[in-house]
Amino acid sequence: MADKLSYMELRITNDADLHNNRAGAVSAVELEEGQLVGLNASGQIVEADADSAAPVKAVGVSLTDVMDLDARAELEPAFRATLEAQRTLVGKDRVAFADHGIDLIDLDEGSSFTPGEPVYLAVGGGFTSVAPDDGAGELVQVVGYALTEDKIRLSIQF
Repeated sequence: MADKLSYMELRITNDADLHNNRAGAVSAVELEEGQLVGLNASGQIVEADADSAAPVKAVGVSLTDVMDLDARAELEPAFRATLEAQRTLVGKDRVAFADHGIDLIDLDEGSSFTPGEPVYLAVGGGFTSVAPDDGAGELVQVVGYALTEDKIRLSIQF
């Protein structure tokens, strides 16, 4: 039984108004679609994390994958050029994120959320059904609620 997931497969609901529910910023890190994100002091996207040592409040989930092409120096120049043209890149492209009105589905079937219960930002990032320990200084932030054992309705609480 897993109660923490680092990211989930993203499915947008029919009623999600992404024109009013989307923001964007340049990413400072690699990301996967559906990953909880926050903003650093420079206004760049980073991974959200409830850890007391360096908490980063969630502002939404990434709506796309982000690749760090600079970390792949071993790639052939022609392949790098193709990736640069076709991928969202760290430090270069704006990345869209949404904070409510979409459903996140765990297609790996590793989740065990309780329908109707809150889902939190986890220590180390990701989603958890167990509230972080605020007594230990961890950030307690509701990021949605469970619709089923493997489906969350995103609703970031600020």
